[in-house]
Amino acid sequence: IDAEVFQFQHQSTDATLFAIKNNDSNKTFAISFTTIPESSNGIAHVLEHTVLSGSRKFQVKDVFNEISKGGLTTFLNAMTYPDKTIYPFATRNEKEYFNIMDIYMDTTFYPKIDKFSFLQEGWRYHLKSPKDDIKIKGVVYNEMKGVYSNPTNKAWYTLFEHLMPESTYSHVSGGNPKNIPDLTWEGLKEFHKKFYHPTNAVFFLYGDAPLEKELEFLQLNYLSNFSKKNYIYPINFGKKNKSLKKINSTYAINKDENQSEKTFLILGIPVSTAENDDEILALKILGDILFSSDASPFKIDFFKSKMGKDIEGGLLSQNHTAIMFIEVIGSEIDKMNEFLKLFNSSMKKIILDGLNSDLVLSELNSYEFTKREKLYNSQRGLQYILKLTQAKKLNKDPFNALKFNDIFKRVRNKILSKNYLETLIKEKLLNLEQSVALTLEPEQGKNEIETEKLKTKLSNFKASLSEHEKNEIVNNTKNFIEYQKLDNTEKKLKCLPTINKNDIPKKLDYKTSEIQIGKNNSTTIIHDIYTGGISYYNFGFDCSIIPQDLLLYLDIFGMIITEIGTKKLNHIEFLKKKNIYTGSINYQFSIFNERNNKDNYKSILWINAKILKEYIYEGLDLVKDLILNYSFDNKIRIKEIIQRNFAW
Repeated sequence: IDAEVFQFQHQSTDATLFAIKNNDSNKTFAISFTTIPESSNGIAHVLEHTVLSGSRKFQVKDVFNEISKGGLTTFLNAMTYPDKTIYPFATRNEKEYFNIMDIYMDTTFYPKIDKFSFLQEGWRYHLKSPKDDIKIKGVVYNEMKGVYSNPTNKAWYTLFEHLMPESTYSHVSGGNPKNIPDLTWEGLKEFHKKFYHPTNAVFFLYGDAPLEKELEFLQLNYLSNFSKKNYIYPINFGKKNKSLKKINSTYAINKDENQSEKTFLILGIPVSTAENDDEILALKILGDILFSSDASPFKIDFFKSKMGKDIEGGLLSQNHTAIMFIEVIGSEIDKMNEFLKLFNSSMKKIILDGLNSDLVLSELNSYEFTKREKLYNSQRGLQYILKLTQAKKLNKDPFNALKFNDIFKRVRNKILSKNYLETLIKEKLLNLEQSVALTLEPEQGKNEIETEKLKTKLSNFKASLSEHEKNEIVNNTKNFIEYQKLDNTEKKLKCLPTINKNDIPKKLDYKTSEIQIGKNNSTTIIHDIYTGGISYYNFGFDCSIIPQDLLLYLDIFGMIITEIGTKKLNHIEFLKKKNIYTGSINYQFSIFNERNNKDNYKSILWINAKILKEYIYEGLDLVKDLILNYSFDNKIRIKEIIQRNFAW
């Protein structure tokens, strides 16, 4: 990664700090806490929201919202994971860097966590009048209701609940709307006390800020105030299943919506554990070959079976146990056994016949390209931070986590040797004893049923209350509404550190684009910047001549021509060459309206390509072939593309 990497251990608190120092001006800071929920009441998620609602030094109603309004940050967020909560930000301005570092440190270690913040961010009873129906409201509560309305999210939560029973990962760290009202204000404060401590934290520094200045700032302002915590709560990895578990669950569709071809079939297979670095990387690449590539023999078998509209999958390796998942989209409720039979027979056939060498090579190159591109991502500091967080959590060598080239070279050699991937299929994917097979079927009117159940439950709760208790909720609701109306005073806002004009460089490192006018009035715009040896091409075609009522089909046209192959190459051959010679070839459809006349517009179809400099000629030849020689002869393939992109 072309950087100096340091690992520090704080003497007084035993806190871990990683520093990645290079000449990148996009300075990145993060603090991460191991946070282990014991239920699905969303406690870690609510706390993530609440700590950013004011602190010891920054007595502001919503600190995060205020610092989001202005400034020069290139990244600003907070994220709750199943087993950790992380607070990262990035900026190119050194003064702002230390300003927001101060805010993040104070809000995480010394948050107010007042009652109103809990009621706003978590959940509360809402009752304006004793005669009204009682309701439940809250930012996280409403957010997770939206999350659960997505069948894919519902599927993942159900899958992990049964794949890792009694583990940290069997709970929904974001919160299940049914369980969020179990969370109490006292419980939230206790959770903060339990987990938000330097001993349980990992600090990250990235970029060109002076390292000694960063360490001194953290020590003098915060870490010097703490001593080591004696007990750190471990992640619970739960227990393994002893046999294949078949689970049936449902998700909501409208009362009058057709249930046909709307079932999801999901198979989760435990395949490895965190200490097996080489094997996990090989399994990631195998997952891409088998379940993502349209040239996969398994996907070809799947589409022939007409068992569903689309299939996808891959390796999930963020936890101690790595899971290979396969998801069928647009199937029927009685197809799971048929799917398991197809999966088994197709895997055995692949073991017998072997994987096509061009397919394997294309996916290896595609994976390497993706990783190489991330090394030069504008937010690469955040990428490195997430890698180090993962390594620290799993007690792995953090420095190895940053050495992608070494491990990839080893794994690539293994994969290109005879039968390595086929052996992995035999050893890892044929035995489903510890696996979970989930059928997620559509249920007509489920939302209405759930809403009515909640309404009845709240009605019964209200009926059980005394008049005094009802009036207390009414008063709490009124007080909360008044709280929401309160704006931050100018005095409180002044406590937030800011930057001024003198803190902003007068000159920017900006390169002007070169514009060339070519044949037939074509325009070429060249941006000559450093991209790590990757060339990015965007070919835009003015389609304004196409009538407005046909523009919908232009989007579908772009979708088809980038996936169907050409007159020279069928879609499988084209896909293999695309992955060997490019990072991707895709399309984008844009409409630009005239500023003062919205009825006047220009429609553009873009064909985009990412190509390594050593394969520019081969990559551009593929783009040329796609544009000039696309073929609509394969009607079956066109149907597959349309069905997959409009699966549900």
